[in-house]
Amino acid sequence: MAKREIDTFCQKMDELIPRLRKKFLKRGPVVLAHDKITVPQIFILELLVQRESCNMGNLAEDLSISTSAATGLVNRMLKAGLVERMREGKDRRIVKVKATKKGDTIIKRLIDQRRRAVMEIFSKINRQDREKYIDILEKICRILEEKSNG
Repeated sequence: MAKREIDTFCQKMDELIPRLRKKFLKRGPVVLAHDKITVPQIFILELLVQRESCNMGNLAEDLSISTSAATGLVNRMLKAGLVERMREGKDRRIVKVKATKKGDTIIKRLIDQRRRAVMEIFSKINRQDREKYIDILEKICRILEEKSNG
């Protein structure tokens, strides 16, 4: 791709991504306002629901933040009743974090709301374009994974 062509593409992406984010947030999560949950807390809850539990080091690594930043987020989530800490069996130094029933319920409601919003939008786009979109997203994920592994 010629430099001018990629520059034009990047410019268009710079315009579209904020618009998409803004429109998605406006459509969406009533859960956020009602339960006073932040976007980083959503990321943590999604990880915890996928894995059931996670230690602080892995949580920080997955979010690309420092362990102290992850600890601060988790502490606020503990106070809100969204997560709980558990000691690992024999080695009491290992602490894992797990979503509480409240945290699990909130994130499942949010995922359901998000899925309904995506279904509403993509139902207006033909099947071939949806498949192209998924193909492109998968390619982007592979490129990013290769970059982070290399």
